[in-house]
Amino acid sequence: MSLDAAPIDRERWETLLHEQAAMFTATIERNTALEARVEELQRELGVWKLAMATAEKDNKALQRQVGSLNEDLILVLIDGDGCIFSPELLALGSNGGSRAANILTRGITAFLEEELGSRRVDIWTTIFLNFHGLGETLAANNIATVDQFNAFVQAFNQSGRLFTVVDCGKGKESADSKIKEYLRTFARFPQTAKVIFGGAHDNGYSASLKYLEHEGLLSKVVLLKGYTEVAVELKTLGLRELDIDNLFMKKKIPFKKPGLLATMSTPEIPTQRPPRNTPPTPSKARANLKLEGVSIGPTTVLHKLNPPPCNLYYLSTCPAGDECRYGHHYKLTPEQIETVRRNAKKSPCPIANRGQKCPHGDKCTMGHVCPRGYKCVYFKQQKCKFTGKNMHDGEPDYVRPNKGAAAADATTDTMDGDSDEIVFNFDQMGEQIASLRGS
Repeated sequence: MSLDAAPIDRERWETLLHEQAAMFTATIERNTALEARVEELQRELGVWKLAMATAEKDNKALQRQVGSLNEDLILVLIDGDGCIFSPELLALGSNGGSRAANILTRGITAFLEEELGSRRVDIWTTIFLNFHGLGETLAANNIATVDQFNAFVQAFNQSGRLFTVVDCGKGKESADSKIKEYLRTFARFPQTAKVIFGGAHDNGYSASLKYLEHEGLLSKVVLLKGYTEVAVELKTLGLRELDIDNLFMKKKIPFKKPGLLATMSTPEIPTQRPPRNTPPTPSKARANLKLEGVSIGPTTVLHKLNPPPCNLYYLSTCPAGDECRYGHHYKLTPEQIETVRRNAKKSPCPIANRGQKCPHGDKCTMGHVCPRGYKCVYFKQQKCKFTGKNMHDGEPDYVRPNKGAAAADATTDTMDGDSDEIVFNFDQMGEQIASLRGS
């Protein structure tokens, strides 16, 4: 190497060292930036992991909620003042309450077993009643003491987390309004598979059930029978019925007030010519209902008896039982019963009057056609009580009563106007139907 080339080589080496130093600096700066980015990404990853864990937890919680919503709910609503548990169960006190809850649950499960299969269901049972009033009534009729009834209700309440007895206090509407609102509200829930409704004895629930029919929800309802007889207006709805053996009383309790038996010590027996201007007091009328076999003279005007004979009792079955304000105690002859039957036909059947098919057909105790037929002047004036379709298409019925048993009622069969007997029969049946709605 010559001396002249030495400066050139030195400059080259210095240039190379500069480039190398710059490269090292740039690499270090790049590494520092990358490390900072890695730390940032790691922090973000931690945040996302936490968010993911939270989301998974929430998702599992939602899945559990969805699963619970998919479980079928069987809603059991019972009018406890009408569906009264059997005397045998009530007399057992706390043991009876536990047994009643068990019998009720097993009866409902067995009834719905085919529909529900192996699906898990919750049976939510609520009984609405006048606790104090019912307890006194049971004690007054020697069915169960107040202490036994209290123990029964407490044990029933404690039989499961979904068993509840609600004390609605005095007043029928307080219980009815709650039951009706439960029906309207919970029947709409998609998870409500069935509503077991223990109010088959009361026509007053027909409006709420018809509302469900209008909403397309009536198929969810099953009538839980207490008394043997189902209320007339509820029968027309064609609901399925559930009757659980040995659970409820089959007939109404004869007396509802303590001490009422004392009023029967001197009952008044109606004669052929009872007082016409003095209506019986409630206590006397109630006492008369317990008497049987009081014969009526062949010339007696039936509707002027005190109290008058009950149309439903002598022609069919009176759902009011011993609470009916009309007489069940008369011993009527076949001719007199025929008079009652004939006059009952002068009152329109409420089902046929709405244009619906009466399930009783020709056996219905009330009229499906107007006795005046197409000649009815009241129909032309739009005042006739027969308002259903085709009720005035037939010939007038001028059948008059035979002599003897019904001779005194002869004027009641004329078709020239509304006689007292016709008005009486219509009012009596109307009042009985109204009382059923309020019972």
